[in-house]
Amino acid sequence: MSNLLNINADEIVTLFRKHFPDLPENMEESVNAILVTEPPQEVNAEITLSGQGEDHLVNCQILEGYNNTCTSKAVPAIFPLQLASTGTLTSADYPGLFQDTACFYLAANLALTGVLFYDEAKRQLLGLYTGSAIASDDSVSFVLAGGWHSNTAD
Repeated sequence: MSNLLNINADEIVTLFRKHFPDLPENMEESVNAILVTEPPQEVNAEITLSGQGEDHLVNCQILEGYNNTCTSKAVPAIFPLQLASTGTLTSADYPGLFQDTACFYLAANLALTGVLFYDEAKRQLLGLYTGSAIASDDSVSFVLAGGWHSNTAD
């Protein structure tokens, strides 16, 4: 599929470790899924998690340079099980990936942007959303909307 990016999982984890050195040392072992898609064309917006009839917004703001930490103010009990109509999710543990996920982390540099799904309580990396770099001094945005399923393939 033309919208998929050829990005190695290890490269993504290395990038996040660079921006978030306090993440667990063994987080590479707990990657359940990597979602890759074309980056959105707009900035200064929000991450929108939509599905199951509800939308949940997660605001992202650049905190220092290209480092970004995104935390939902009101974490829904169950995150939607379908995201990113232009992407694909592989080897997904859906309940583990989208339930009880309290924090989102975003890191960007000139070559890469991603959203890290990370369970802070369990200190477990649940998944990654990646795309081309979109970064500004204001904010970074991703729109994740329902549409794909686990059988999506390239």
